[in-house]
Amino acid sequence: MKILAPSYYPQFSCIADACRHNCCVGWEIDIDEQSLERYRQAEGLLGQRLRDSIVEEPAPHFCLTAEERCPFLNERNLCDLITEWGEGALCQICADHPRFRNDWADRTEIGLGLCCEAAGRLILSQPYPMTMIPVGEEEEPEEEDLWELELRAFRDEALSLVGNDALPLQQRLDALLARSGAADPGKEMGVWAARFLPLERLDPAWGEFLERLSQGAGNVNPGAGSLPEIWFARAAEYFLYRHLPGAMEDDRLEARTAFAVLSTRFLQALSDVTGAKTLEDVVELARLYSSEIEYSDENLETILEQLDCQRELTDCAIDE
Repeated sequence: MKILAPSYYPQFSCIADACRHNCCVGWEIDIDEQSLERYRQAEGLLGQRLRDSIVEEPAPHFCLTAEERCPFLNERNLCDLITEWGEGALCQICADHPRFRNDWADRTEIGLGLCCEAAGRLILSQPYPMTMIPVGEEEEPEEEDLWELELRAFRDEALSLVGNDALPLQQRLDALLARSGAADPGKEMGVWAARFLPLERLDPAWGEFLERLSQGAGNVNPGAGSLPEIWFARAAEYFLYRHLPGAMEDDRLEARTAFAVLSTRFLQALSDVTGAKTLEDVVELARLYSSEIEYSDENLETILEQLDCQRELTDCAIDE
């Protein structure tokens, strides 16, 4: 069974202490069972530090410091486990981040998350539409069912639609919604900002941006905007690639398509209301959006429910 990834995937590498938003700060770091067993048996002072830093309930994880830093993130913003024992010492979540995996019957697709600034820079700066390449092999494939075949065919068509850089981006997104049968989440992102405000929040800056958007700024108009549309087209491809496979489990093809459109338009609106002028500005906004929305299962589920309700023309407001 092949492992596939976007063509830019092999170019990624962690920028470690050069990162402005370290993934070892502010995130609860869960420890997989295999790593936990290794840590329990580790020798020396670092082994004792490991055991002293692990909380095993409700699930094994590292206890963050008062500054919400991983206890092994040193003053140079480098990992003591890596500097002492190498990358093989990392638990699975640290070794994988910011990578994600979507498992199909006949393949595994991997990608990079926008919550990482280095990954975001790589994704948004691609000059051409996303293509996939083989990056490895796994065990024997399973037999695909009809729904999986139909879903992947739609996903590939969706990527082709969004990747047609000869057309205005909003025209592509409108065509995508029509093709999927999804309800249009609209172009008034101030409405969605107000819906996002009650959700779980990590960074105070996110709340400030939502407040500004909810006050009426940042509507998306077809053809408007001074930033290159290609940055946002690459973002739309990313959202489709990452989230459409989830419909294998929940049958939410329409809601997940609408989420990709909503996320793209919201990133455009954030860029407008904050006065973004450079790729680095947009990368930072994408990182913030991804961290706050994509990497919160609760927030993502709430938004998908809202998009489901919108399609069904029912009144299902987000609970505050």
